[in-house]
Amino acid sequence: MEQDIETVEPDAVVSLGLASGISSIHLERIAINTIDGREDNTGFKPNGERIHENGADGLFSKLPLKQLETALLNESIPVNISNSAGTYLCNNLMYSELYYLEQKQLNIPAGFVHVPPSHEIGIAQRVPSWPQEDITRAVHIIIENLQSN
Repeated sequence: MEQDIETVEPDAVVSLGLASGISSIHLERIAINTIDGREDNTGFKPNGERIHENGADGLFSKLPLKQLETALLNESIPVNISNSAGTYLCNNLMYSELYYLEQKQLNIPAGFVHVPPSHEIGIAQRVPSWPQEDITRAVHIIIENLQSN
């Protein structure tokens, strides 16, 4: 992610993650400086360690959350502002990108958005789901609103 930011020099960074069991878009407000969860594919089992030893306990999204919430609602897209990106991969990515941008003094909109599963995943896991076209439309609305900012 850091190399991609250096190479692309984006005007904004919007990271996406799948949150099984949700039925609306979740705009994440804060990432916390901890990682905890199940063992990953390499055998690492996080146990509440800090993501960045000298980093702040939490970092707030740099996305205009209320503006994005309004834009999505105006397009009849269910949305919530969430106060927890969890403690595992999604939170880790959100915290790491915000920390990196802060360290590099890059003042660009950045944050994390959880989306519900597509119907294909929802059926397999028997959880709430959305049509992929609606998920894609929501992401487009978010990006379009960042461009107009």
